[in-house]
Amino acid sequence: MTGDGRGVLYPAGMPTLHRLPPPGRVSLLVRWFWIPEWDIAPGRVSRQELLAFAACNLAVEPTLVGLAGPTTRRSHRDLAGRGWTVGALLRPAAVPHLTSDPYALRDRYQFLDLSDLHRTVAAAMTGQGQGTSAAPVPSRRSPTGWLRRCRPPTPAGCSPTLWPSSSTATRLCCRSRTRRPA
Repeated sequence: MTGDGRGVLYPAGMPTLHRLPPPGRVSLLVRWFWIPEWDIAPGRVSRQELLAFAACNLAVEPTLVGLAGPTTRRSHRDLAGRGWTVGALLRPAAVPHLTSDPYALRDRYQFLDLSDLHRTVAAAMTGQGQGTSAAPVPSRRSPTGWLRRCRPPTPAGCSPTLWPSSSTATRLCCRSRTRRPA
């Protein structure tokens, strides 16, 4: 993790981890962005122990976008070679934008078809369009613009006209799904 390294037993095996606060109103959907980057020597693996946390994470990786559901037990991730992930620790209000059944995601990782988000974040991480091959930590704007455009799905059997718009729900500081249809 960038910053204070106290308590890290094997710093050579740790990825560099950046934790960034979400800008402005995106903080209603995201607690923080987390960006690990690693470059592990050939033939070596760095096992990263992951503690259980009762929240969903949206993760953009070099080849995919995934939604990790809340976890109920410790797990691990083996890192090898060179790589990165840009993740967002989601607040509950963000989850309906990505799935209609959050309970089904408990202890699961679901791949999402979000090519526009993947393209934007991958370009920021690889430095494409910046005239450099080494990418700095991407701007928080990479995933935040995409998150701002999200709208939760309309619940089955409800008319979209009965549902408040996302902007109305944001102004009221509540999820648009909290209103019951008439």
